[in-house]
Amino acid sequence: MLLGNSGLELSLNTAPKTIAVDLTLDGALILSESSTPSYVESQPNGPDCGPICRQANVDLMVTQ
Repeated sequence: MLLGNSGLELSLNTAPKTIAVDLTLDGALILSESSTPSYVESQPNGPDCGPICRQANVDLMVTQ
């Protein structure tokens, strides 16, 4: 997980159907959202070679 001034990146080894995020800052809840990712499949080693990779992006906005 990377946290910077402009974003947070989370990498998972699974492809969950839903993602739920609760984000706190100094003990105060500043974001509570859930999302259903839309995955895109790719085969980086070619169509006849594994693995099949699934990737998705979910954008969440914090207003504070």
